[in-house]
Amino acid sequence: MKIFRKPRSYAWTAGPLALALMAFAVGCAEEVPVDEDIQRVSIVFDPAIPAIPLPSDLALEEDGTMPNLGADLQASAQADFYAYVGTLHGWLPGSNTITIPTSGEINPDSLGTENVRVFKFNADGTTSTLDVAEVKFNAVETPSAEDGGAASMSYEIAAKIATPLTLSSHYGFVLTGDIKDTDNNQVVRSQAIHFATFETPLVDENGVATVDLLAGQDETAQSLEGLRQFLAPTVTAALEADPDLTRADILSANAWRTATDAFAVFDPTAANVPFPNEFVRNGPNGEVTMPVDPEADALTAAVINELNARNGFANTANGWLPFAGAPLDPATVNADTIVLARTVDGFPKVYPAERYFLEYKQDWNLVAFGPLGSPFDANEVFGGNPDDNEVTAGIITTGVKDINGLEVKPSEAFIFLRSQHPIADDDGKSLVKELDDATAVALESARLSYAQLFVAGLVIGYGDRKEIANAWAFQTDNSTDEQQKLSARGKALALEGGALSAQGNVADVETPPTGAGFANIGMMQKQASFKTEFFLDPTNPFGLLEAPVEQDVAITVSVPDTTVCTDGPFPVIILGHGLGGNRDKAVDIFADALAAAPYCMASVAMDFPLHGPRAVPDVPFMSANAIATKNNFLQAGVDLTILAQVIKDGGLEGVLDADANTDLIDEDSIGYTGVSLGGILGTNFIATNDDVTVAALNVPGARLTEVIITGSLGADILEQLPPTDSFSFFQTASLLQWTIEPADPWIFAPHIASNDAADLDADKPLYSVLYDVSADSFSLGDRLSNNQVMIQMAGDDTTVPNPTTELLAGAMGVSLEHTTFEGALHGFIAGDDAAATCAKAQIATWLSSGLRSGTAELASEQLNACGL
Repeated sequence: MKIFRKPRSYAWTAGPLALALMAFAVGCAEEVPVDEDIQRVSIVFDPAIPAIPLPSDLALEEDGTMPNLGADLQASAQADFYAYVGTLHGWLPGSNTITIPTSGEINPDSLGTENVRVFKFNADGTTSTLDVAEVKFNAVETPSAEDGGAASMSYEIAAKIATPLTLSSHYGFVLTGDIKDTDNNQVVRSQAIHFATFETPLVDENGVATVDLLAGQDETAQSLEGLRQFLAPTVTAALEADPDLTRADILSANAWRTATDAFAVFDPTAANVPFPNEFVRNGPNGEVTMPVDPEADALTAAVINELNARNGFANTANGWLPFAGAPLDPATVNADTIVLARTVDGFPKVYPAERYFLEYKQDWNLVAFGPLGSPFDANEVFGGNPDDNEVTAGIITTGVKDINGLEVKPSEAFIFLRSQHPIADDDGKSLVKELDDATAVALESARLSYAQLFVAGLVIGYGDRKEIANAWAFQTDNSTDEQQKLSARGKALALEGGALSAQGNVADVETPPTGAGFANIGMMQKQASFKTEFFLDPTNPFGLLEAPVEQDVAITVSVPDTTVCTDGPFPVIILGHGLGGNRDKAVDIFADALAAAPYCMASVAMDFPLHGPRAVPDVPFMSANAIATKNNFLQAGVDLTILAQVIKDGGLEGVLDADANTDLIDEDSIGYTGVSLGGILGTNFIATNDDVTVAALNVPGARLTEVIITGSLGADILEQLPPTDSFSFFQTASLLQWTIEPADPWIFAPHIASNDAADLDADKPLYSVLYDVSADSFSLGDRLSNNQVMIQMAGDDTTVPNPTTELLAGAMGVSLEHTTFEGALHGFIAGDDAAATCAKAQIATWLSSGLRSGTAELASEQLNACGL
């Protein structure tokens, strides 16, 4: 009898050779001498029955997979689980209870954790000893398969391993000690273990038995030699761990490997699931419910609490899909094997491959994914029925392979979620032997919830559930709401006293001196201001004021020289400055170029929060505090909204000229231009405001965490975050992006304009949001107008890197073909060279044509960056 199913050389290497031990029987060996007067209980090790300790590699099939114990069962969740186990190349780490069959009853008082020693054989050649939590004796009664038949009894020693097991690992155990039966007799070991614990080989180089008891039984000796070599590492480990232990003391032993497959992880109990995931959005009103570590620092706790107040996940942040076990083959990770779909009117629509990225991170054994081009489609939650919200769903198929070419396997829990059969009955009783009642009931509830996902899978071509290794869903938030609501509230509160106007003394109006760079400006008011509703809380870096306070915001108003520009009133352009700048810098860059004939446009510049006179020592506008950064952006949106209302109400006229008959500003013709931060904020502003529909943005960017990570703006912030090559950094960046998303121009960009009637709401202008002060309630107005936007990019921009500018332009549907200035640096427009002159002329032409004719366009000589 051979331990191998196929003839092999007599090198007697262990490992795969032992897999054939199921064919081994030692019945032809001579009896090991025992006391014939005592009927001793033995520790059974007989693969022929089969009855061997488990887990064990000796139980595996010839191809190295687990046996399918449910092949003859009727269709059921139990059969599904057994079929799944039968595909695995090794034991699950959850198989952490060693069962050792015995021929009779054992005295439980003779058992203790010291009787079972468990070892892990590490990849570096060392051996670790694992803790054993409990060792006990079980008498197992098995009902007869025949009606009225007698039940059968079997007996076992069960040892629970305390140390968690890991995938793709090699383990072994030995049973030792003074174990007694119920008559207090010493138990004996099996013949197989007697021979398997020999120190010397049982056969010679020709396969001939070298042990007298096996003389003439070469095949049996060969099989036993295979078992000896299979157990040798475990026996050696036991002897080395206890110098007092002898080979004769070993009553049983076995070895096993945990599954070497790759697994798509789904473990809600350990919060290890694809993220984002509806499993962590189960608050009473649909809020996210991520746990807050009691030892978390104040900022981390604030971020988690902020996110837990939201009704959905991010549209712009990256997510991750955890895997375990064998590394994946990166070539199999693509949009054909990991599919994302969006439900539209209850019907799943697959995202095209160009709408999301997938990247296998081998060091972290996960697949990162996220939106490309435009954010994931946002839910139109506001004003609708939350029960009708649509979700993004993902499917990981078995087309994903590991480096050995094997299909990725589902996790244990997911097997039950994808089953078409109940896991628990109506009485709350488990229908699966391996699950207790409480676990089965919880999984049954999840299984029913998951049914809709599998229906969606069927619709998009994945009807065979066995081809789905994991699936998840997440509802995205309507992230534009926060800016819209705050701006609407600020505007309504500001208007409580009537029409808005700026404050200032006309005596402060001046004519810029010759040579000051303002040759085209006839008058400039630098001492005016307007009142905004200020929501930032100076005492709380993580929140906004429930009741805002009034704050004066200084402005500079510039009007063209009326001796040259005689066709007043003039369109007015709101100017936005860069990070760390102020309104004076915006005036220096834009005001004169806009005022020049034939453009003849007025302008008004304001200081953004925490800039210019509004600066607060040691309080930056952008920082690692994503909540504060987001709130600063939101406040800037409020300020711009109220400034636009001041203009619309004719509120600039009174600070320019005391003559009521003079009309210098066309309050119905408002545009916007901004540089860097001013361009970023401008996107959010024009997407949420119907008074400004023409804009020119210089060197803006989108996806704010990407601007920070890849550009020079983020150097100080990155120092406060984990190492950039760590999963902790990736995870932190994703959560920060989610936090700051309500202020990120990428979330607003798709709503800038829509010229296709077939566009989804995610690509159309937003609805206006109105606030009723007396009722403290919001309502939806009409859909906002399309905007005409030009974006300029500096070819060598290291502050707001080109990919972030391209991302913003792409999400808007704006071309950069004629507005990219090759070789230019981030602040090039502040200079006086040809590139700066061209950029200013493009901006003035775009705004003037859009406001006066209704069609914004460049002059022919300005195409291709003026031919530079």
